[in-house]
Amino acid sequence: MKSKKGKILLLLHAHLPYIHHPDFENFMEERWLFEALTETYIPLIKVFKSLEKANIPFKLTISLSPTLMEMLNLNDLREKYHKHLLKLIELTEKEIIRTKFEDPRKYELAQHYRRELMEDMEIFSEEYHQDILKSFKEFKDKGYIEVITSNGTHGYLPFYRDYPEAIRAQIKSAVLTYKKYFGDHPKGIWLAECAYFRGLDRYLSQEGIRYFFVDTHGFTYADSKPRYGVYRPIITPNKVFVFARDPESSEQIWSAEIGYPGDPRYREFYRDIGYDRE
Repeated sequence: MKSKKGKILLLLHAHLPYIHHPDFENFMEERWLFEALTETYIPLIKVFKSLEKANIPFKLTISLSPTLMEMLNLNDLREKYHKHLLKLIELTEKEIIRTKFEDPRKYELAQHYRRELMEDMEIFSEEYHQDILKSFKEFKDKGYIEVITSNGTHGYLPFYRDYPEAIRAQIKSAVLTYKKYFGDHPKGIWLAECAYFRGLDRYLSQEGIRYFFVDTHGFTYADSKPRYGVYRPIITPNKVFVFARDPESSEQIWSAEIGYPGDPRYREFYRDIGYDRE
């Protein structure tokens, strides 16, 4: 019997709350964006570029929240991130000098991070002229990725069930912000926290959204359980398709017990080299 090939839908969700303090040269919460650029968005672009160079026809979907898109478009935050990168590069150069005769592993690590950060700077400042959204549009237009949107301010829509104008505002602003940066109409939306209530599909359909995502239990605890569980989309009464998250792959990241980011051997994001050296 010939086995059937399955298909996997890989979706990455990118969101940050809107934080911008132009009156401060350094503001701690703005670093959330800088860290995400350095540790996630630019490395993702590097992967896209390497796959394209290797002639690998990759496909994935990425959702960008409107608040994140607007922050990535602010010249002030772009300049602040440029300075942030320069400081990180300076730190690696000092670490290269410090560790040269101290520890060969740390010396090699410092060199590695300097190379990575120099590549980040080249991509951010030279290739895309500080416009990271341009890179996502480039790979979208080439057909490698599909970009979708998310709630306007990442509002939890079930809370607004009795305020339809608020729901419409969240969805409409999501569509308008997407069109502002990508030109066409978004096909899909990542609902904040995957939060859905009965009837929400009507609002999505009215704004031209063709599909959205829910958490696993949105299917497993449905009144009428889908025949194939989370492994096939369903369609709502208002003709909008729904995809559910795969629990096993989600657990590998988000589970406190088996998720790799929770392992003590994994990179601790907020370790500070200054405190470590003390």
